[in-house]
Amino acid sequence: MGWVNGREELLVWWLLGFAACHGAIGLWCRIRGRKDRVTIRRIRQRGIGPVAAAGQAGDERDAARTAVLLLIKAEAVEVSNTGMLTAVADAPEPDDRMMSELLDGIRRWGAKGVPVRRILDRTGFEEFWSRVDGRAPGVRRYAEDSRVIAYGVGMVVGFAMPYHALKAEVPFFGADPDWWLLALWPSFFLFSFTAVVWPDEHSRRWRRFNTFCRSRADTALEGLPDRIRDVVDARVFQPVSPRARLGSSRVQPSARRGKTRSHGGPSDTGGAGWGDDSASSCGGCGCGGE
Repeated sequence: MGWVNGREELLVWWLLGFAACHGAIGLWCRIRGRKDRVTIRRIRQRGIGPVAAAGQAGDERDAARTAVLLLIKAEAVEVSNTGMLTAVADAPEPDDRMMSELLDGIRRWGAKGVPVRRILDRTGFEEFWSRVDGRAPGVRRYAEDSRVIAYGVGMVVGFAMPYHALKAEVPFFGADPDWWLLALWPSFFLFSFTAVVWPDEHSRRWRRFNTFCRSRADTALEGLPDRIRDVVDARVFQPVSPRARLGSSRVQPSARRGKTRSHGGPSDTGGAGWGDDSASSCGGCGCGGE
């Protein structure tokens, strides 16, 4: 077999180079995720509060929803059927400073109440959001651009290898070298298609950790009536008008998501209390994860 002898050797080197490029992409992703893995292990050991957990599993809307529902569960806030939040008179002050800031922001609206959606605008709730952002795990949400890089590698190798073989007059598996001309486009698409094995830049990373965080948030909200959840969810996850989309830099518009309730899921070992792990889990300093 003369596949690796003489001029045919160049095909082997092209394939080895292609495999090496994919190996380098995997190594790059592994190195970039090292800090996240260390942080996730730390969170699994020390725990994470439900608000930070909800924000990690979803986005800031999930964090706001969880914080509001925790105040309602603690009977510090009431919600009307129209989604207006009002503070309960003489309600005990939350131990967690973050939750206290949210309650203070609701109190400032007095008896008329504040719409649930207004919390997402951050106006009047700056201190609350500052603490939410400070306690975020700090774990990257989305994958690297590995698919784009792999696609570029596939295009180069898929076109250059048969073209090189054609110019070097390497036999096409024992046949006439001119057959490489017909193999150009099939090779181009075949090698490019291998990029699908890599996640795209819109894929969420750390799915097991996100599931862990979702379970933590759901566990903290157990016992709340579905009616309360539905009222808050309808306001937090309501569709955003095109005009509002252009004017908002913080809340990403999306259709109302389906509500999933995973009551009774595995709970985590820390962060019990009002909201996030005020003093136990990560020291309130934004540790992150797996």
